Amino acid sequence: MSSQRHATRAVQSLSLERKVRMHEAREAIINRLAPNIHSEIDLDKFLSAIVAELGRMMEVDRCDVLQLVQ
Repeated sequence: MSSQRHATRAVQSLSLERKVRMHEAREAIINRLAPNIHSEIDLDKFLSAIVAELGRMMEVDRCDVLQLVQ
């Protein structure tokens, strides 16, 4: 097998691994947010949970979510 094919397969493998990690991260986020979601959503509590999770994911000290109203 040529080195170009090896390189192509390596890139495809890395891409697939990245997709799997992203999927696992999304699933973990949903699992952490799920306890905060009830039949009647407390919007402030839900948004606070989202902001906290975004801050954790991005490894930042501060994070804001803006609600756009039309």
